[in-house]
Amino acid sequence: MTTILWREHIANVVLATAYLYFFSNNFAYLTTEFRISVLILAIFNLVIAFNAIFRRVPTRVSLKLFDVCITLIGTYSLTFAVGVRTQEEVIALQLLGGAGLMLSLLGLLTLNKSFGLLPADRGVVTGGIYSVLRHPIYAGYFLSSSCFLAQNYSLHNLVCFMLFAVCETLRLHREEKLLLQNPHYAEYASKVRWRILPFVW
Repeated sequence: MTTILWREHIANVVLATAYLYFFSNNFAYLTTEFRISVLILAIFNLVIAFNAIFRRVPTRVSLKLFDVCITLIGTYSLTFAVGVRTQEEVIALQLLGGAGLMLSLLGLLTLNKSFGLLPADRGVVTGGIYSVLRHPIYAGYFLSSSCFLAQNYSLHNLVCFMLFAVCETLRLHREEKLLLQNPHYAEYASKVRWRILPFVW
């Protein structure tokens, strides 16, 4: 087995292990207090763990230090956000946040074996929700995390959210820069105009 394949297998196992840990935390929370949003998040993390093991080997991947840093910060900064129990929950925001998680889950299930964290080309997916948005997983992240911040506002959570928002936006741009080297993705991008928010961006 080549060095690249060994590196890919190790990365897959590490990624799957991390998301199984997140899933176990979600599950532990559900045993003490049931919430639909936490259940969706638990399913989301479990699907990521499964996809990480069976995902395709990329034809292109960026291992630049800048890309690795923004990926790690963007992906995990919100895991440090904490609930603020003194603030009342708003049902409308709960439903909207749940819809965001569902959108991310739908994007993840559609992406399937093409899922990855670092900017990479693991094959172009154009069907399902990807026929409407180029980055539905990002769109769901932004929606659900915005709703969480609105219901759990604190300076600490705001900093976590700003790190997330800045790094995920940079990550999206870096991902597209790499993917546009694939003529199939360039053709897809010309047909599907909106990245994360229809009629806006």
